[in-house]
Amino acid sequence: MSNPYEPPQGNYAPMPPGPGQFTAGAERLGDVGMVRQVTVVGILNLVQAGLELIYGAFALFLGPLMSRVFESIPQQQNRPGMPQGPDPGIFQFISTIYIVIGLVLIAVAIFRILTSVLSFRYRCRGLAIASLIVGLLPIFTVYCALTAIGITIYGLIVLFNRDTKRAFDLGGQGYTKDQIFAAPRYG
Repeated sequence: MSNPYEPPQGNYAPMPPGPGQFTAGAERLGDVGMVRQVTVVGILNLVQAGLELIYGAFALFLGPLMSRVFESIPQQQNRPGMPQGPDPGIFQFISTIYIVIGLVLIAVAIFRILTSVLSFRYRCRGLAIASLIVGLLPIFTVYCALTAIGITIYGLIVLFNRDTKRAFDLGGQGYTKDQIFAAPRYG
């Protein structure tokens, strides 16, 4: 009795690997999937930077606005049986926190944009790694924290790959993207 799940017998040629798929005998950097993932990491980094820019601008707008709104609220008078209002200094403190958060988010977003553009040309791998790590700073806002963590993990896996490191080394020497993809995998 033969196995019903056995492949049919015949002269079938194996299917060639698709574009960008990893093959054990890949001889060019362009044949390795991780090297091509640098562009994906750069695009995801740009999208994350755009979201952080929006939130940073909102926080910069909201900080001074909150200060003005809370100053316009009349203070409760000292009447027996009435609770005291909060200390006016707390509103200034909260407004300052919003401004600082906005400035940090905008700085991180600009750094992400700069390193993403460089990584599209396979340049400055160290800065790309630094931008992924610095990109974790906005987690304290909880805004897009999950995507920031995901992009950081995915990006570090891609950027610490041996073939990707070689591609960045070639990019640092002035090779174009097409030349990098055509370069020998080991050499």
